[in-house]
Amino acid sequence: MNNRLVVRNIADADRHLTHGIFIYCVGYETRSRFLAEQYSTRPELTVAIEYTEGRVLSFNENRHLAELRGFTIVTDVIGNIEAQISKKLAQIRSDGQRGDIAVDVSSMDRSLMSRIILFVLDSLREGETLTLLYCPSKFYSPPQTLIPIRHTGAVHPSLAGEVAAPDMQRVALIGLGYEYGVALSILETHEPDMTFIFRPNGSDKQFVQAVSVANFGFDFGDRNYEIIDYFINDMAGTYDDISSLINSTKYSSSIVCVPLGPKILSAVMIIAGRVHQPQASVLRYSVAMSDTFSDSQADGSVTGITVALATASADVGRDD
Repeated sequence: MNNRLVVRNIADADRHLTHGIFIYCVGYETRSRFLAEQYSTRPELTVAIEYTEGRVLSFNENRHLAELRGFTIVTDVIGNIEAQISKKLAQIRSDGQRGDIAVDVSSMDRSLMSRIILFVLDSLREGETLTLLYCPSKFYSPPQTLIPIRHTGAVHPSLAGEVAAPDMQRVALIGLGYEYGVALSILETHEPDMTFIFRPNGSDKQFVQAVSVANFGFDFGDRNYEIIDYFINDMAGTYDDISSLINSTKYSSSIVCVPLGPKILSAVMIIAGRVHQPQASVLRYSVAMSDTFSDSQADGSVTGITVALATASADVGRDD
């Protein structure tokens, strides 16, 4: 893959999905079908991914929609999705069209998200784009109790990073969510020399307040850290910040990225990790029981970024 990318916030035209390939997840959340219901997509170029586990809550309704629209339904088994993406790319390119791909990451877990994003990035040709879309959920009050971390690991084997020299400093880039106390637990586990904490902002004041409560008013004790505010309607700017931080520290530091919070931040960190591999690792932390599920609905808004391979003549305002 070309390691220089052009990343821009989506334009209004990108929200309608009238061309190209569309990939989304048939999950258990009502939110997972929002884009498939609301936007014009070509059924023959739409891939609906269903999880082999977690077929509860709104899953049956979501799958029924995919069947009714005639979408290509595939399971999340490794190889199935990748084969369908390749097939759809060959189909659209044979028609003389660009192989543009839009991915709705709203209901994807971070492992599935990384598989799709990395495969698409490696499949893009010059002039083609990957658009990452995100539908925030309506706010619900999260529990204000400490949640145990049940699993940790790289979001994808290629983003596990490299073994750093023992004398290198440790740098962490952590996104905040409203999982109570989890960010602090991660800091205590990694003990970074410097931490850049990405705090989400948006129009929902209840969400902003819940993030503050879950993270103790953003007081992380006697540590060396900097809080960076980001806005989900400017994820291209957030990509700039993350990529610049990695680029400026990767030759002298061991870097770990932990994208808690909105899924679109995970997508951005995965792209930055891919560009700067192997110096930065991107990790996922599982904090919920595997049999614990909760439904959520889309709040009606859509945000995201468009990613393209940089060329010699491209606008390099958001390149690496």
